[in-house]
Amino acid sequence: MLTAKPEVWEALIEVKPHAEKWECTPIGNYEKLAEIYGKDRATSVGAETAKEKVRRWANSSNNDHVDKIEVIDELVHQNEANLESFVVDEDDVVLSPKSGTSSKAKKRKLSNDGERDVDILKTALQDITSAIREGNVSIEKSQGCFPRGELNKALEEIGIAPHLFTEAYLFLTKKSERMMQFFGCPVKYHKETLESMMYDPENRWVYMLCLVVFAVLYNAMPASFPQYVTEAITGPLPDPPGLKLLKEGLTAKHPVVFVPGIVTGGLELWEGHQCAEGLFRKRLWGGTFGEVYKRPLCWVEHMSLDNETGLDPSGVRIRPVSGLVAADYFAPGYFVWAVLIANLARIGYEEKNMYMAAYDWRISFQNTEVRDQSLSRIKSNIELMVATSGGRKVVVIPHSMGVLYFLHFMKWVEAPAPMGGGGGSGWCDKHIKAVMNIGGPFLGVPKAVSGLFSAEAKDIAVARAIAPGVLDMDVFGLQTLQHVMRMTRTWDSTMSMIPKGGDTIWGGLDWSPEEGYECTAKKMKNNDTQTVGQNGKGSLINTTHVHYGRIISFGKDVAEAQSSEIERMDFRGAVKGNNLANTTCRDVWTEYHDMGIGGIKAVADYKVYTAGSILDLLQFVAPKMMKRGSAHFSYGIADNLDDKKYEHYRYWSNPLETKLPNAPDMEIFSMYGVGIPTERAYVYKLSSAAECYIPFQIDTSAEGGPGCTCLKGGVFSVDGDETVPVLSAGFMSAKGWRGKTRFNPSGIGTYIREYNHAPPANLLEGRGTQSGAHVDIMGNFALIEDIIRVAAGATGVDLGGDQVYSEIFKWSERINLQL
Repeated sequence: MLTAKPEVWEALIEVKPHAEKWECTPIGNYEKLAEIYGKDRATSVGAETAKEKVRRWANSSNNDHVDKIEVIDELVHQNEANLESFVVDEDDVVLSPKSGTSSKAKKRKLSNDGERDVDILKTALQDITSAIREGNVSIEKSQGCFPRGELNKALEEIGIAPHLFTEAYLFLTKKSERMMQFFGCPVKYHKETLESMMYDPENRWVYMLCLVVFAVLYNAMPASFPQYVTEAITGPLPDPPGLKLLKEGLTAKHPVVFVPGIVTGGLELWEGHQCAEGLFRKRLWGGTFGEVYKRPLCWVEHMSLDNETGLDPSGVRIRPVSGLVAADYFAPGYFVWAVLIANLARIGYEEKNMYMAAYDWRISFQNTEVRDQSLSRIKSNIELMVATSGGRKVVVIPHSMGVLYFLHFMKWVEAPAPMGGGGGSGWCDKHIKAVMNIGGPFLGVPKAVSGLFSAEAKDIAVARAIAPGVLDMDVFGLQTLQHVMRMTRTWDSTMSMIPKGGDTIWGGLDWSPEEGYECTAKKMKNNDTQTVGQNGKGSLINTTHVHYGRIISFGKDVAEAQSSEIERMDFRGAVKGNNLANTTCRDVWTEYHDMGIGGIKAVADYKVYTAGSILDLLQFVAPKMMKRGSAHFSYGIADNLDDKKYEHYRYWSNPLETKLPNAPDMEIFSMYGVGIPTERAYVYKLSSAAECYIPFQIDTSAEGGPGCTCLKGGVFSVDGDETVPVLSAGFMSAKGWRGKTRFNPSGIGTYIREYNHAPPANLLEGRGTQSGAHVDIMGNFALIEDIIRVAAGATGVDLGGDQVYSEIFKWSERINLQL
């Protein structure tokens, strides 16, 4: 391709417009052409063409025939001759140089067959020429070079608004990669692609990378790609759990109920505003998330709930998708329940004995019944499954927040109407064989605090540090984090995961149950599946004392200081002052805009917050949100569980303020991953003041260094599944419910099943079969095998009892809780 600086081309094109096509037109096979014709175009002394050279030979005195094919090859190779230089003599079959004086009578006449061969040859050459031309076009586009006229035409065809035309043109022409992305997709998607790219231009490469990887792994390759390629590299894979247990003779027995967690269930539109026209019964959550890119503000508007009631805003109805498809995949290629469902199907399960208890995970648990009768539907379906399976009880498998939702259900179903389902005190014992909780945040998660406080957690904080300002910028009228906060703060369900139990469970300024945990401790080998039991080996002692009880600290120095050295000013009585931001931000309004500078400063001056003061903090910065939340959820520890107040539904999802049902034959499993650094506490700082801003953010510059490897990017980590710390997932089964306690009066059997995380060995293994990550564990073969065995009739004892790799029993003993 001819290359020159843009200004050179612009000057040339202005004088000679027809030269524009050469700016982006590569010269195909240039090197080979130079080799063939280079000497023919020489102009120095002694230069001559192949024809001139042949004529000179013909006139030479010897005039010998060139009768050896090797000589011809050599001449052609050296550009001394081409095939036009030779003809077949009428009386001889020997090839000879073409003489300039040769008569036509000496040439063989072409036969009809010969003429047909020539036509075929011409056609073939035309096809080759066409293919080369198309190849040149592909080369042009692969190099991101497109004539200006073609881009102008494409922008006009997609109907881009006049005031955005210049901006779009400059945006695309600034980088060749953007042109490749724009022209590389089908024409009908040009406008959508352009809007997606311009919405987040600095991070489009991440989106495109994911798109390419997805296309290669899930679209371009055959369905059996992962298995046969992996087996070719690593040897035969083990049988999937379903097939393995089928060979052992296991078959479907107990009906199975799946209870999805937060964000993993699909939501579809049933009624919306004008901007959502054409989206009736289309997924707004889950699937491809196309509407996030096509109409982001409309999407946020519809996904948000009413800030006063926590229910549907006027004119909007979004409802959960029903059936197994509601949560089998979160997005194309990203499984949630699909792998477990497929393995259960191996031993005979189908839709008649598998049920997805879908619900709108945005709204409070009790409101799912008020609005959609979701709890009643679960009750009816369980009763039907038990009745149609010969009286066999169900095995319930909740995941993530679904664990808390089903805990609420077990209290609701036995409570008298109208607040409860009216099933009576023996309903759970009669209908439920086992509850196999996966990744259950029984006592909440610190990540919920950072999400509600600043609309970020570790991943968002890191992205913010890599590309400062990108998540706060206003492109196409969308300020990302502000809109995320505005939307998620209307989702009452998120408040169910605020840490429960206060300082008694999570620790205070100077202590925490996980003291001494070392993030870089040696983990068990990937294939080590032994049962460690209650004396599970833990991590090495940290060289720096980490105050995990300080869930939020303003400054690394505060996080590390002795409590006696921290000077704090109480924020609770502070005057918030006035802030005009809420009059100018409008659509990106959050309750921070009503705080004023005085209120923001008061929050930072309090320095450090433990689980005991987190609730007061959230009440101060988000009073409307917490007013709704406190009507549906509780976070304390009951003094007397026989107190009538605990019959109210706001206590039903807190295991520290409610009793398990009277079901001695039922079993409860706590199943979760370990061996992954999991968010436990945060170092914060004040954000730079700006209009419509979130005033607090994680300080990603805070690093622990060699003496404290548990602090990275402003986040203190402990053992867990990347989302739920071990303490939250395991404490109730390790101590709170172990044996007969005031929280478990009938002595329901409880078991801990931990799965030590082992990442996939290579890309071909996808998300792995030994993962302990919060969602990826749903594809963990060992976990799936445990579930299938229980569904087929096994008990916790049959599985081998507890399987523990963490220090959960040690940490639980440090918690002084009346049992």
